[in-house]
Amino acid sequence: MLAVSSTDTRQEWAKRGKSDLHFLCTAVLGYSLLTPPDDFHGEMCRFAEDRGVGPRIQLIPRGHFKSTIATIASTIQDLIIDPNMTVLIMTGRPDLPEMFLATIKDHLENNYVLQELYPHLRPDKDRKWSSSAICVQRDTGIVEPSVTAMSWKQSPEGTHYDRVKIDDFATFENTETRKIHAKVRAKLADIWSNVHTHDILMSGTRYTDYDCWDWALDKLVSTGQMTPLIMEACDEKFENILFPDRFPEEKLRRLKDTLGERFHAQYRNEVAPEEYQKIKRSMFRYYTELPKGKDGRPLVTYYAGADPAAGSEWTLPGASEPAIAVVAIDADGRIYVTDIDVGPQPEGFGSTGDFVDAIFGWQRRIEPVSIEIESVSHAGKILQETIGNEMIRRGEYPNVRYPPAPTQQKAVRIETVLSGPYKQGAIFHAPHLKGTELEDQLMRLRKARHLDRADALSYAVSAALKWGYYGERKVPLKEGYNAAEDIFFFKWRPDKAKGGVKAF
Repeated sequence: MLAVSSTDTRQEWAKRGKSDLHFLCTAVLGYSLLTPPDDFHGEMCRFAEDRGVGPRIQLIPRGHFKSTIATIASTIQDLIIDPNMTVLIMTGRPDLPEMFLATIKDHLENNYVLQELYPHLRPDKDRKWSSSAICVQRDTGIVEPSVTAMSWKQSPEGTHYDRVKIDDFATFENTETRKIHAKVRAKLADIWSNVHTHDILMSGTRYTDYDCWDWALDKLVSTGQMTPLIMEACDEKFENILFPDRFPEEKLRRLKDTLGERFHAQYRNEVAPEEYQKIKRSMFRYYTELPKGKDGRPLVTYYAGADPAAGSEWTLPGASEPAIAVVAIDADGRIYVTDIDVGPQPEGFGSTGDFVDAIFGWQRRIEPVSIEIESVSHAGKILQETIGNEMIRRGEYPNVRYPPAPTQQKAVRIETVLSGPYKQGAIFHAPHLKGTELEDQLMRLRKARHLDRADALSYAVSAALKWGYYGERKVPLKEGYNAAEDIFFFKWRPDKAKGGVKAF
């Protein structure tokens, strides 16, 4: 912290502190450990003070001064710019509101440089300061305190705030189980929906795949409602270290040894690190063309799987998408993922009718032995009924099958089906699937927000592994419909021992 030596300097510093948060932090508030303005702390400061872009979220590694900049210094700058402003600070730990507010109060009461530059930042003598609220002198009769701080268990309802700062909503204590943290996620969603301002700044550190920041990324960032700033302390090789003065390589390696998988979440913003994945990027193999016979036709047997997604509002931003996975298997048991059909892009399948049309279309194009369709969800049951009606109306009978309700959680079931073949190098992707959402979902089975493509693929691969390669025999189309059970059924299945098909 530097001394203010002249009137000109005071005016220059006072003006600069209003518009340059990094300068305010280092020269006025005394946070000398921050990196230079052109380094990452400068970027964090500019992000925090860029109030014109609307709602923002920054996910920063632990110990990198996110709260110092975004919650403490930024709030002081708010009051410098406009003493009539009202600011709400909410946190995930019950002790943090008082800690944040105590630090802000200490600057206002004891920082002589701040007092000299901004003499209007004085306590309102008519209003007593408390551990949860402070009020500076104003020229209006605003009822709310200048700064109010509370934990996530308290409610800001019925009060107006110009700015809202949500800091460290996810903590070690409240992310121990999904059940506990579900309330925190719900509270964050409630704040977003009911606080009457869009000047919201969220700051935090990742803990798990189900933490409240996952909700914010899924529902707000992915739909363009919130601007993100995401940083990592280092890359996977412990290079490109963000803050080497405080977190050198040796310290980061010790933290990784101590924290394990949690290190990747808290310091790399990666809740599904590759070293803990059952299906890794290094397992993805690609084919250039399918094996063919002398006549040029592919020597493979086709199968398909379909996930109709959990809801019917498929076109909403961030919603899960219905998907159809098409695979082929050859005589040696190699499986080729030829297509992942999620409908015309960028819209995708717009309705159940579009999805049904696609299923009939794939039947005509590849004549799969089976199209395995998940029918446990409400959308699946509607799809099953619609396909049955369309079979009768069109006189076409796709080889659809509705597997029994799974007994495992979805991610575990997908992992059980697919991890073995991927580890054995038995699955090959079409080149156009490289780097797509399918591969992202496969690498993040326990962490991904949606598993529609991976789920569809697991159904298709499961059928291919069960029934295998048919050679060049033409697969018979289904003819019968069991109206009593409202389900189409197979009249055949491959019997490799006898080299033919066997009736059920």
